[in-house]
Amino acid sequence: MNSIPQNLCGANIHKLRINANMTLADLSAQMAQHDLVVDETEIARIEARQSTITDKELLAFAKIFAITPETLIRTT
Repeated sequence: MNSIPQNLCGANIHKLRINANMTLADLSAQMAQHDLVVDETEIARIEARQSTITDKELLAFAKIFAITPETLIRTT
């Protein structure tokens, strides 16, 4: 089995959410404002890098945190 994480942005999303004092529920509600249904469990899986995200989700996360999509996938 491949041990490479499923996404590159999960850890960054987690850091940004915590720094913004947002709960998983808060972030889920923000995603809903972008017409995306991403529940708290799925966000936790994304943050843990256990789930992939779509391009639309990537763009929504970037908009919510007012950063570029490139910044979200930065690993350094």
